Amino acid sequence: MKRIKSYKIFNFKRMNEDKEVDILNQIYNIDRNNRQIYTYLHTTDKKICEKVFDEGFQFYDIHKQTDEISNNISDFLFKLKMRERYGDCTLVIQTYQILSDGEDFTIKEPFPDDDGEMVYTLSPIHIKGYYNRIKGIFIDNPNFKLQ
Repeated sequence: MKRIKSYKIFNFKRMNEDKEVDILNQIYNIDRNNRQIYTYLHTTDKKICEKVFDEGFQFYDIHKQTDEISNNISDFLFKLKMRERYGDCTLVIQTYQILSDGEDFTIKEPFPDDDGEMVYTLSPIHIKGYYNRIKGIFIDNPNFKLQ
């Protein structure tokens, strides 16, 4: 029988999984009131994360610019790893509603970007905080209110 050589899809530098589990628990550490919580991740840099806390998250297609996650450590780690090239920090967006059409969630008048795509702004109250992968810490957004 011929052996097939296996390849690693990702070269994971072993993350401190205990720390990652703690971060995931912190993300979901809220009063759920038996309602489903929809959680989305967007990886970027620290400066943008802090700006979003005050001004909201600008997007043209929420499903192209974020990854929806479940309360599952494998899903969380996989999506963090896939997007790490986009920045050291990952915004955590949470709501009781599925984010779909930007017009339903925008807090500012939509405007066209350079490519003609309409840009919407999600309220800062939907931004739970951000995870700084380099420091291994979660920064809470003081404006967050699960709705």
